[in-house]
Amino acid sequence: MADRIITVEEIGEVVLSKKSRIRRISIRMRPFRSILLTVPLRIPEKDALNYLVSKKQWILKTLLKIREMEEKFLAVQKHLLANHRKHIDLVHSDVKRVRIQPHGEKVRVSIPLHVDKTDPLVEMAVSSGILLRMKNQALDALPARVSELAGKFGFTYGKVTIKQMHTRWGSCTFRNDINLSLHLMSLPTHLIDYVILHELVHTICKHHRNEFWQKLESVCPEARSYASEIKNYRHLVLK
Repeated sequence: MADRIITVEEIGEVVLSKKSRIRRISIRMRPFRSILLTVPLRIPEKDALNYLVSKKQWILKTLLKIREMEEKFLAVQKHLLANHRKHIDLVHSDVKRVRIQPHGEKVRVSIPLHVDKTDPLVEMAVSSGILLRMKNQALDALPARVSELAGKFGFTYGKVTIKQMHTRWGSCTFRNDINLSLHLMSLPTHLIDYVILHELVHTICKHHRNEFWQKLESVCPEARSYASEIKNYRHLVLK
């Protein structure tokens, strides 16, 4: 059954998703996403909405926290973009459309001669150029650090991919490929290493049970402390 968007008074937009393989109603709330109400097929929509309304106070309280996180995230993103803007060369050129490409230590954003530099599309291109520069910095540093730590502690893994991730610092696939957020470069060095080791341990433990933490602490003794500390940076990458 296709998902359906509904509007609930005081709560706002909700995505109603009916699934055949689940047993109970669930509510999921994440930054920059609509509220997701997942419902077993056997439960009538009216009952699902009554359940949602019964959780209204909890939902509204959680929404306030999420909005604060979103505002802080956007403020930090704006600050990061402002700091990197000096590394962008914005030039008029004989091009048919906006082009973004690395240019030495900078990123060049070329725009058509007839396009004004204040055009919103140009601003979007500048933001994309800044993210490209940040990604290039991460590409220069993070895969090499993964290789170094993996060699030191005897881990094997697939490929390393750097992404613009808005939900987590990193992830490890079942094929042991490792994905890392380009925003790791904004963290202290010890937390970068913590995230990398966290994902390397996932190459042998695909869960977060005791076995995982025991292995992680054997290669990163302060792991639990770092897991708590990194929450202070969740405005950079929202979990």
